[in-house]
Formats: sequence, structure tokens, C-alpha cells
Amino acid sequence: MQCRTLGFTTDTSILERGGSQVERRSGYWTISSPHIPTFYWGNFILLDGLSANDSPNFWIDTFQEEFPHAGHIAIGVDDPRASIELGHSFAAMGFDVFDSAVLTCRPADLATIPDSPYVTRPLVSDADWHAVREVGVATRGPGFAEEPYRRFLDDKTRTQRRLCDEGHGAWWGTFVDDQLASCAGIFRTDGATARYQTVGTLPQFQRRGLARATVTSAGHWAAETFATETLVIVADPDYYAIDLYRQVGFEVTESQWGLQRRPTTDQE
Repeated sequence: MQCRTLGFTTDTSILERGGSQVERRSGYWTISSPHIPTFYWGNFILLDGLSANDSPNFWIDTFQEEFPHAGHIAIGVDDPRASIELGHSFAAMGFDVFDSAVLTCRPADLATIPDSPYVTRPLVSDADWHAVREVGVATRGPGFAEEPYRRFLDDKTRTQRRLCDEGHGAWWGTFVDDQLASCAGIFRTDGATARYQTVGTLPQFQRRGLARATVTSAGHWAAETFATETLVIVADPDYYAIDLYRQVGFEVTESQWGLQRRPTTDQE
């Protein structure tokens, strides 16, 4: 599947490798992940574009026809020139409108791995992957109940670990006194591109350079392992982590935006 936007191109490449199903429809794609049923952005529709004349109800109905048992609604827009103002009618209906920044970096421009008293390495053991889930639980967004979120992470990390075991990427972590404090995944996608996944740092260890060590180490590893020419990371433009990515060599290339409405009782 080749999208027009770099963000969704790399998203769907990793999802397909993980077993997600991608099907073409008239004017949109449907991406489904039966193995991770509560993954909002593993079960979504991706529109070719969105115009001011489009009815939100039409696309809401379309999503619900594709995913009749889903509690959430997730709609991506595969148009790098789309205006986020088109999402206002969805926002009025209770949707979150995401305008994410897609950043890229050539490996040659990536910062050097910083000197650090901490250990940064790939994650491989059962204990490592259990710790990845704990970081995910601790850094989950507001409004997500812990137990349903743990079940979601169980499904998602099972797929991520399998992709790592099959050689499609690796999950990297930085440890403080043998405790996993920061971690991130990185996977090759189509061509000579690698995409970061789920950068997270335990709250008590934030702003100590741990994410920087994790991100740079993972990026250098991808360049050496896959001959990567472009590293891709997606970030909230209003969250401080984007400053870290800029500091290590990334620049904003495009925007990626989508529309999401959570279920009444969050499962993710």
C-alpha cells in the first residue's frame, strides 16, 4: 500500500507486516487488525482526501459499516495539503482532531550517541518486554483505564515482539539501575526508510537525556542494520518531546492528521 503522506505510508507498512489487513475501497482504504481489536489506529479508515462539502455523518457511517463492532471511530486523511480546519465539523460532534508533525532525519545528520552512565541496548528477554508494557501503562494518555489498557498492550506488544524476532526492527531501551526507564521501537518500512514507534519514558526519569540516548542509539542501529537513508518519527507538535527530536537532528517534513472519537468506556 502506497499512501501520499509519509506518515501513513510508514504506519501502514508496519501494520501490514504485523498482520493487519488493508483493503481498497472507493475513495478510501480500510485498515483492520483483528489481532489487536482495541487498537484505534490499527482499525481505521484512511480517506484519500476530505473536502468542506463532505458530510461527517457520511464518513462516520462508512466507518461503522466497516467496523460494526468497534466502540471507537478513527478516520485518517491521506492528503499532505489538507487543512485541519476541515475537521471542525467533526470536533463539534465530539471528535479529537489530531494534527501530528512528521519529522525526518538522514542518519548522517543524526546526533552522536551521547556519553551516559546508563545502559542503552536492544530489548530481547521476557523481562524486557514485560518492562516495555509497564512503561506503556505508566505513560498512557489521560482517560484510559489501566486494566483495559494493559489488555490492549498485551496484544500490541505481542505483535511488536514478533516483528522484532523476525528481523524487521528492534525495540531499544535505556536502563537506570537495571530498571527500564525509556524505550522506543524502530522498524524498517518500504524502501530505505525506518520508522520509530512509541517513544516513552517513565515520568520519574523524564528530562534526564534518557529518551535522547534511546532515540539516537536506535537510529544509528537502523542505519547500520538496514542501510536506512531516512528516519521517520511522528510527534505531537505541542508536546515538549518534539524539541528533543529537533535537537538530535530531525526536521518537520509534513503534517499528518486524523479524527478520533473514543468509546464511552475506553478500551485502549
